[in-house]
Amino acid sequence: MWQQWIIREPVVACIDINAENEEDRIIWTFNPKNSVKNNFYVNNGVVVVQDAEGYVYGLDANDGKKKWEKDLGLITYRYAMNGIVGEGDKVYCGNQRKVVCLNAKTGSEIWKYETNTGESSAFKMQILDNKLIMGSNWKYLFALNKDNGKLLWQSKDWIYTQQSAFMYKGNIYSLDSSNVWKYNPQKGTSEIVKTFTKKVDGKDVDLYNFNVASKPYIEGNIAYVATAKNGVIAINMDTFKVVWECVTDPNMIYSSPYSGAGAKGVDAQIVSKGNYIYFGALDGNLYVVDKKTGVKADTFKIGAPILSKAVLANSNGQDFIIVSDFAGKVTKINLTLDGKFARKVS
Repeated sequence: MWQQWIIREPVVACIDINAENEEDRIIWTFNPKNSVKNNFYVNNGVVVVQDAEGYVYGLDANDGKKKWEKDLGLITYRYAMNGIVGEGDKVYCGNQRKVVCLNAKTGSEIWKYETNTGESSAFKMQILDNKLIMGSNWKYLFALNKDNGKLLWQSKDWIYTQQSAFMYKGNIYSLDSSNVWKYNPQKGTSEIVKTFTKKVDGKDVDLYNFNVASKPYIEGNIAYVATAKNGVIAINMDTFKVVWECVTDPNMIYSSPYSGAGAKGVDAQIVSKGNYIYFGALDGNLYVVDKKTGVKADTFKIGAPILSKAVLANSNGQDFIIVSDFAGKVTKINLTLDGKFARKVS
């Protein structure tokens, strides 16, 4: 027996999805100072990424060359886990303690807002109702004017949040470990509209645990929600009743806070096409699930935990899905005409 240790470096890569030969697939790579923990933003030929130390890079989308670099001056590496968001030439970066709006073309600072409090989480900033919404772990949600960074409101109720906020019928919603919160978009006043718990030895425990690095996918009046304990559930947003549960297999790793043995979690964001939703899970599987029933239509074993959002696309008339996994592997799978997995993988 022997082991080959490979020094892993943080990397951002551009891949040619149509290249047949493995050696021809990588178009360019870029090495940031630290790992990129969350999503990136692409606009007008510029790829913007934020690394775990709080450095933001503007890369040329064609060749990966660095056009600009900005040090946001965040405290430590653990304070840059959250997701960034962009709108046109503006990209919103930073973390729960410091939110910075940059020019995506030049990297120049447009405005910044500092709270100097709160803990980092996987919460992705969201532009909702012309506001920039940010969640501060173990603290609150707050809304900034997306144009000038001025604080519009800060919720009074503390919330332990990882999942990103979303809108439904004019209100802002957020999830903590067991509750669905509703926020007035103008004032930030909040209320719990539904609690999902069960009794165990006389104590209330989370039924699903919503503290995952995802954002609910909304279609009609149904919210498709990733959980840390029981895969994905569908919630009717008018009644807040669970329509169905799609339970995944046990985790290969435990990425959600306070999760452990027996957890069957999904950290990846859910995507949709036709009658199905698609998502990767911490059990190393990629799933196709019927939207109406929650029944698994197909499963593909990737073999490593999936934390990133899958991408659905079409090239030359062929639908396919691409997903990256925890082992650093990128997989492309063609889809059949009815939306299931063709077993030809590249």
